[in-house]
Amino acid sequence: MNKPTIDPHYVERMDNEEYHSMHEFLSNSMLSHWRKGRRHFESRFVTGEVKQSPPSKAMTEGTLKHLAFLERDAWEEMVIQIPGKYLAGAKVDGARTGKPYHFFVKEHPGKTCLKKKEVEHSRKLVAAIDAAHGHLIWKPGMSEVSLFWSNPETGVPCRCRIDRLVTFDPGNAARRSFIFDMKNLATSLEQDFYWSARKFGYAEQAAHYQEGVRVVLGGACRFDFLAVGKEEPFAPRLYHLDPATVEAANDRRVQHLAEIAECRQSGDYSDPYEHDSKKVFIHPKHFRNFGESNDD
Repeated sequence: MNKPTIDPHYVERMDNEEYHSMHEFLSNSMLSHWRKGRRHFESRFVTGEVKQSPPSKAMTEGTLKHLAFLERDAWEEMVIQIPGKYLAGAKVDGARTGKPYHFFVKEHPGKTCLKKKEVEHSRKLVAAIDAAHGHLIWKPGMSEVSLFWSNPETGVPCRCRIDRLVTFDPGNAARRSFIFDMKNLATSLEQDFYWSARKFGYAEQAAHYQEGVRVVLGGACRFDFLAVGKEEPFAPRLYHLDPATVEAANDRRVQHLAEIAECRQSGDYSDPYEHDSKKVFIHPKHFRNFGESNDD
């Protein structure tokens, strides 16, 4: 394996577009694309033949919530509330249609135009998080900090962007850091967190970010997920994964980093079985007669 070649460092509030364009540094998001297939990864981050999809409505809403909580001055600067008179006259009352609304948006370029209830929703969300966990999250630290380092086992350059990083005794070799990562879920209940963690690879994310903090800053590190429900009262809760879960995820992550290093060196991103036929086993209990309903 290659030895680490990147000087570990961090950058506070790095430009978002610049950060996401640095494909030579492997992010957790890029690793999630690798798990979908080598050709899938190659087309997005090597050849650039497939452009990243524009953010969905849910992703945009999540970004605004992150900004409202972590960078409040920037949120206040970005957001403007739409006066009610500019929402009148639409076919559906309050909808973002009609000439008055489009005139208002045109008159405020570069602004995110929100309805009154949306602005109040964000402010209530921030207040709920502060009341529940502000005493932990707002200890001295950094928000939206980008870390850059080389994976010790493979030498592959890596990066991550942390929502909130709190470090105790920063000048002490025995320092301890806490990562807080905000997740917008249907509810903050444990079952919703559990299924979201399985679906979106939270364990792999924790492993990736914790390694970054250990290499860049040193000392011990814990990753806490800040789960927030979509609707009031939001009920923000903190969860952290069992260390054995994160360790197992990291083993798979390091394996994927090694595979990426090999592909980068050879230039060959062929998927396994790409030029062959793979045998798939289906258990007989899953057989159904033609025309049979799929309902159990």
